[in-house]
Amino acid sequence: MEHLVNRRKMGIMFPVVAGLTILSGAVLFWRDSGGLQLTWITSPNGLAFTIGGLAAIIAFVGGAVLIGPVIAEQTAVKGELTSGDGVPTAAQHERLERADGRLKLATRIDLPRLILAGLTMAIARYL
Repeated sequence: MEHLVNRRKMGIMFPVVAGLTILSGAVLFWRDSGGLQLTWITSPNGLAFTIGGLAAIIAFVGGAVLIGPVIAEQTAVKGELTSGDGVPTAAQHERLERADGRLKLATRIDLPRLILAGLTMAIARYL
């Protein structure tokens, strides 16, 4: 049962940390661009930060839409298993399989955007 409590905490912490990261990035973007000056935004440095920031925001939204419900479903089924005999029924097994498929889809959608965000923001200062 303790691992379910930890999973719930992590399910809350990841979006909070991701949101704070995006917010701090937006503040830095505002400062570096001189209040969103088009000259800076269209420079190679600004374009790299813009692309990286947009990729991060899209990944965040995708994670909220796709991964959040999957984690909630898995946690619910595991809670049912913990309160029962621990052997999944056919319906519970199907729910976990469906959740696993959605998690794999979310990973295929979000991971490239996260990699793009990290790479563009890492190299932007050198452009």
